[in-house]
Amino acid sequence: GYSSSDPGLLNYPGAAGVYRDMDSLQQRVLQLVRRFRKGWCQSPEHERTIVCGADNMLMVLQLAMAEINKESYGEFNIALSELLLSWKHLLQDKLELLSEFEKVPEGHNKIQKTYQAFLSRSNSVDLTDVYKICAKLKPESDPTAMLSKVEL
Repeated sequence: GYSSSDPGLLNYPGAAGVYRDMDSLQQRVLQLVRRFRKGWCQSPEHERTIVCGADNMLMVLQLAMAEINKESYGEFNIALSELLLSWKHLLQDKLELLSEFEKVPEGHNKIQKTYQAFLSRSNSVDLTDVYKICAKLKPESDPTAMLSKVEL
């Protein structure tokens, strides 16, 4: 994580505020995950659910895209530019933030299905799933009170 107490990080004007904001954002994401654990993971079928952070979400997406590429072209790899474009679209799609004019990356539906299948097989949810699940829980668990879709 980021630490606003590290003097090396505070060498440019406004840096302290940026890192304070990042610490605040990180705390709100952690609070969202805690509410998810408290509200969703109480039932036996959900008690061992794994929450994937942003780094794991990106890794799972990379594996899903590489798997599709292997099936289609025989190579288990993916270009970073394609990964990042798909990452942006996946997040906006799952959080319902896409505009009707947004261009859909090639193969997005297959990528999303492969991504979701991987999460399901590994009994995992990503942060967008956590956000949506918290929105369906009791009103006091409203995730928008802690974090907006855009911030997530």
